[in-house]
Amino acid sequence: MCMRVSPTDSGNSGILFVGFNQDYGCFAVGMQNGFRIFNCDPLKQLERYEFDIRDGTGVGYMEMLFRTNLLGILGGGNHSRLPSNVACLWDGIKQQFVLEITCATDVRGIRLRHDRIIIILVNAVKVYTFSPSPQLIFESNTCSNPSGLCYVCQSVDNPLVVFPGRRPGVVSLVHIGNTGSNVNLNNNANNYNSGNITNNNSNTTTNNNIGSTNTISINTICPSSTNATNMPPRQIIAHENPLASITLNRDGYLLATASQKGTLIRIFSTKDCTLLHELRRGTSQATITSLSFNKDSDLLCVTSERGTAHIFCLTKDSLTNPRNIQIGSSSNSISSSGNNSNTSSNHSPHLTKSSGFGIKNKLHGVPFFMLLEISTFSSGKLSLRSLFSTTSHVRCVLETKFKAICAFSSVSPDTLIVLSADGSYYKYTFTANGTVTRVTFVNFLDFYDDETDF
Repeated sequence: MCMRVSPTDSGNSGILFVGFNQDYGCFAVGMQNGFRIFNCDPLKQLERYEFDIRDGTGVGYMEMLFRTNLLGILGGGNHSRLPSNVACLWDGIKQQFVLEITCATDVRGIRLRHDRIIIILVNAVKVYTFSPSPQLIFESNTCSNPSGLCYVCQSVDNPLVVFPGRRPGVVSLVHIGNTGSNVNLNNNANNYNSGNITNNNSNTTTNNNIGSTNTISINTICPSSTNATNMPPRQIIAHENPLASITLNRDGYLLATASQKGTLIRIFSTKDCTLLHELRRGTSQATITSLSFNKDSDLLCVTSERGTAHIFCLTKDSLTNPRNIQIGSSSNSISSSGNNSNTSSNHSPHLTKSSGFGIKNKLHGVPFFMLLEISTFSSGKLSLRSLFSTTSHVRCVLETKFKAICAFSSVSPDTLIVLSADGSYYKYTFTANGTVTRVTFVNFLDFYDDETDF
């Protein structure tokens, strides 16, 4: 989950990009003069690199590979480090580019898996082997996708990629094969700048590690197999309007989508393309800037350009029994391998108690959610109120007027991390009894490598 930053999005002209890594344990910041890497919780700067101005300096897009020292980088800014049609892999230990992929048109995004490199163009998605000489194994045309929407499941058992289809509002799902890579990318055993990615150059040592270490080599990431799926992509007609944001949960079996209208968030099963949830953010149009599941996939965080974050509570019953769910309107069709289905519901809400996150509100098997009004402008302690209706949700009024993204902490399930385009870092904790507290507010650009953790 990430965001590109334009001068109108940020009060800091140096920031071009902010994005979390795959497990939300780190985030990367692309800047006019280089990039920085931070640990999320606790906040700590892990790496800072500034390019030589003679070679170009701007980094407009970054993709970490968990906590390894490999980064996918695109150029950007006033003095771009790379041409707009080039995607490169950066070795954080050697502090040099080790791989380059050149395309015929502008590259709008890059995604990494332990065995695949995914390149997102304005009107296409291309999947390559992760090897010293990447081979193209899959490509698909898309509708116009200038924001580079694409999400990749990191599970070995579910190598799924989702991206916009050829028609606006449609999501394509494709399995990109499993190479049986021998690289161990266990989240607890990898740290940015802790391993090695070699390509005919000697290794060097580095500092700023947190935790244990792991060594990897670009020559063993994708040892031999170039097999891709021979099945055509499945299609989900998720929205009538063009997509604004998409994401998968940890195991890749839940897909969350939002359109450019931004009033509804829909959650689908990727196993059979069934619509599981339809969540209402509000009635007025707003651009959704991020969607993020927690580790257990029972909470979904949504941020919008209106300076709000919404936390939806998802019940396990509805996720495991989708046949009981009737939601949405007849105009919302779902397509999976050519099959369409329409559902609707006119039942009244039924309230029940539940453990965990407050109270669970069900509508004929469909969960609705507790509304928490959160005002953080005056103090760190937040007050909450609950309301039950078809639009119920957790609503957080953020302390920034700039574009922001949000994710659940990878180390604390009751903690929310918010990153703003102006360089602000917020950390909130929340409890089941309705108490939310702002724990940290700091500008991450003011951090240095020896800075105290927050």
